[in-house]
Parts: sequence; C-alpha cells; structure tokens
Amino acid sequence: MPEYNIKVQFEKKNFSFSCPEDQDIISGANINGIDLPNSCFSGVCTSCSSRILKGSVEQEDAMGLNDDLREKGFALLCVGLGYTKSDLHVLIGDQVEDDLYNDQFGKYQK
Repeated sequence: MPEYNIKVQFEKKNFSFSCPEDQDIISGANINGIDLPNSCFSGVCTSCSSRILKGSVEQEDAMGLNDDLREKGFALLCVGLGYTKSDLHVLIGDQVEDDLYNDQFGKYQK
C-alpha cells in the first residue's frame, strides 16, 4: 500500500510524517506523536480544517465543505475524511478555520 509524505504547518511549527493512503491524516499525525486539531470526526465542525498548499486528499464525505471551498483548497482532515492521494503539504490552525468560516458564512453576516 502506498505511503505518502505529509508536511504540516501548524502553530508556526513544521511537522513531517508518513501516512498510508488508507489512513486519515489526523490518525497518521497522532501515531507520529503530532496532535492536530479535531473534534467531531465526521467532517462537520471544521475544527480540523486545513488549506492544501500542495497535493490532494479524498474528502467525499466532508459535509462541512461545499464544492467552492474545496476548489479554494480547503480540506477537513478528521477521521473518515482527509485520506491523502499524494504527497501533501497543508496549513492548519486558527487562521485557516477563520478563513473557512468567513468564506462559507461571512456573506450572511452584516
């Protein structure tokens, strides 16, 4: 089974680890001692939101993302989602979650 190199920028730190294609990225990070943000494990809450800088992920069940957000490079990396399909470089953190929220719901706020 293929394994991919994952690079994560989180809280001004850079992390790298390998992740098999049949494992979600959050679990792959945890196995390697890296605690990434997550909450619902079902692709709804967006606490595991990321911005893909390079590569691609499979996230068919990411209910918290519409197609426009996926096209802008947003991804949810929690269990059941975020399966990598290539080497990957992602940005994770509060600013990414804020950007995702504003892109998705900002138009409804005054």
